[in-house]
Amino acid sequence: MSNLNREEAIKATSLELVEKVESENADFTNRVTDNGHTEFSASVRFEDEDGEGTLTMLVLIPDEEVDACEELDQIDWDKHIAEAEYQVY
Repeated sequence: MSNLNREEAIKATSLELVEKVESENADFTNRVTDNGHTEFSASVRFEDEDGEGTLTMLVLIPDEEVDACEELDQIDWDKHIAEAEYQVY
C-alpha cells in the first residue's frame, strides 16, 4: 500500500471524506519511525461502489514538538495535517 498526498486521496475517495478524516482526532500509532518524528493517525470508514473501505491520514510531528507539549492540543495540527499522507484500503 503506497501513501498518497492530499490531492491523490481526494481523487481516490472524495473531498468530503478527506475533510472528514482531517477533522478527526489523531492518535499515536505506536510505530517507531527512527526519523525524529512521532506518527499519529486518524481513520474514517466509508462505502462506495467498490464496497467498504477505510481512509487513513498519517501525520508526522517532530519528536521535540511532541515532547514539549503537556497536552496534544498544543500542537499546531493544521500545519502538520497540510503535510499529511493518506492511505486507502
